[in-house]
Amino acid sequence: MIIPTPAPRHTRGSIRRPQDPIGEEAGVVRLDRNQRITPIADAIVRELKNRLSATVIQSYPNPLPFRSSLSQSTGLSPPQIAVTAGADAAIRLIFQAFVRPGDVVLLPTPTYSMYSTYIEIFEARLQPIPYGDDLKLDLQRFREGLLYSPRLAVIANPDQPTGAVLPIAVIEEFAEIAARQGTLLLVDEVYFPFYPETALSCLKRFSNVALLRSFSKIFGLAGLRLGFVASDENIIAAIEQVQGLHEVSSTALVAGDFVLNHSELIADYTREVEEGRRVLQTAAATLGLTFPACRGNFQIVGVPSRFGVDNVVRKLYEEGFRVRSLSQVPLLRNYFRVALGGTKIMEQFAVALRRAVC
Repeated sequence: MIIPTPAPRHTRGSIRRPQDPIGEEAGVVRLDRNQRITPIADAIVRELKNRLSATVIQSYPNPLPFRSSLSQSTGLSPPQIAVTAGADAAIRLIFQAFVRPGDVVLLPTPTYSMYSTYIEIFEARLQPIPYGDDLKLDLQRFREGLLYSPRLAVIANPDQPTGAVLPIAVIEEFAEIAARQGTLLLVDEVYFPFYPETALSCLKRFSNVALLRSFSKIFGLAGLRLGFVASDENIIAAIEQVQGLHEVSSTALVAGDFVLNHSELIADYTREVEEGRRVLQTAAATLGLTFPACRGNFQIVGVPSRFGVDNVVRKLYEEGFRVRSLSQVPLLRNYFRVALGGTKIMEQFAVALRRAVC
């Protein structure tokens, strides 16, 4: 007797998911994942390892000390903070807590691709607000979209892949409109403080705003999966109600608490990224490539259509660098995205880029 396989809620292939090649490749520098490129200093790593005692590893996680540290660094009370297993898990929890089948989600496009994936998983309806050819968001259309009372509205600041940013005054305006319409406004600040402006002050004025942060980018802890949501206590309570027990590992919590007390990591990495950006910008100007303003640890670069961006990406891979082609994004069909490192690695990348487009 053949027993049929239980049918999943979503059939294979019915949910569009971003493709993300996993693992390291010999002789290839991964500049396609917006993660830290240069290693954290050995002295810092040794000090962190000393914090990882047997008790930490063998005990169930206790997020309260880390949440207390976040409270001190943000000026928020601990009940206004939910600690999550990375920003991606935070997004999922917000959808799980607040988005019902058929609800409308207002979303700039293009943006982080997992937002669209979660809209499909939770059977919501996407209301896209496009970026223009100048890579600026149509603010008036976003305002108008808010007036239709979507369940959730998302603003990533900076956004990815465009690298675009919005003034905090605009986000405050959106928050006020959203509050009148009963809409939850999610402000994604995963790339803070590469772009140092923050909507944290909105949390003091509006109970319908949630702020998202990550430890993957500026702190370089992508492999540990750590982030947090900051919001009104009632919003946080709703998120924690659907969160699994012990989702965030003890190792991540200890590492997060440790790096919060090492502000030099932020200053050093921010300086490194901007130095690398200047190297790449000089090379792009010499080669006649498009170099829009970006405020994250990444940069998008446009190539003339005659070169074919996928062809350039392939040649860069042959030179030992993996970058992310954006050819499937209509607005950015002639662009690729590259994670930024320090001067040395970006000078090497610039040499490879010259070979790829010449």
